[in-house]
Amino acid sequence: MHIGARELTRLLLLGVGIVITLLVGVGIGYYSQREEVATSTVTTTYTAITTVSGSGSPFDAAHEVQLACAYLKSEFNASLGLVWETPSHESFFLNSDNYLASMVLSRECGNFGLAERINQTLARYNAQEFPNQYMVFSCREDLNGSENYNLSGKVWTTINNRPGGPLNESYADIAFLQAYYEKMCAGSALGALAAFDAGAAEYNGIGFNDTAYREGQNQGTYQTYKLALYIYTAELLGQRVPLSVLKSLLQMQAPDGGFYTGYYSGLTHGNTTMNTETTSLAMLALSS
Repeated sequence: MHIGARELTRLLLLGVGIVITLLVGVGIGYYSQREEVATSTVTTTYTAITTVSGSGSPFDAAHEVQLACAYLKSEFNASLGLVWETPSHESFFLNSDNYLASMVLSRECGNFGLAERINQTLARYNAQEFPNQYMVFSCREDLNGSENYNLSGKVWTTINNRPGGPLNESYADIAFLQAYYEKMCAGSALGALAAFDAGAAEYNGIGFNDTAYREGQNQGTYQTYKLALYIYTAELLGQRVPLSVLKSLLQMQAPDGGFYTGYYSGLTHGNTTMNTETTSLAMLALSS
């Protein structure tokens, strides 16, 4: 059969079109597969280094949280309706210890009765009248420097009322608390991320080399509760934290469930002690 030049040209163009279509399809499939693999890898990494509990988590903290619940319950003094500051039973602190303890006993432990008894004692002392940095969880922005005040007998409270205005974000805890306030109270996602990043920048792979670590009474001691605040605010803001942060926090939990207040470069707690504030904040982090 004779094929004219025009028909031949049409067939050639059709063939070229089919080949191009096949090549493009293979290419799209290849790059789609690469993109899918890459996305899967990123997602897995993100989950592994940011999620500390819940569905899909590489670590379930339920056991550690329940140990901490038992610790707080064991440190409760029924006659005063407060949790001791430390196992040495030398003092009670309304703020921040019992304010935080009542929060986690209710939310993380489901022990509403014990939380209510603490709240009744806090109300009797008008604890809400004393500005404290952790009242940021109630959308109060009291971030000045703090002093401890004796109220009666063994009952104390920490008040953030030192002159000079709010502490700056060279203190990692203040940065993370500011991030919480910006996100949950002021509604500023950008402000929250800026404050979070300032705090995260102080982490050196072991702990927070912030102003409190470099100066003052805690010089040279990493503070455990800042690890907890890092994890808690990161989860709140959907940000990443190094897995070493979680590992270090868990290493500071004692067998009876309490968390040590501080540690050193070798991740030993040395002469630091367990306390209610640190334990409560660790519970917030591990339940987030």
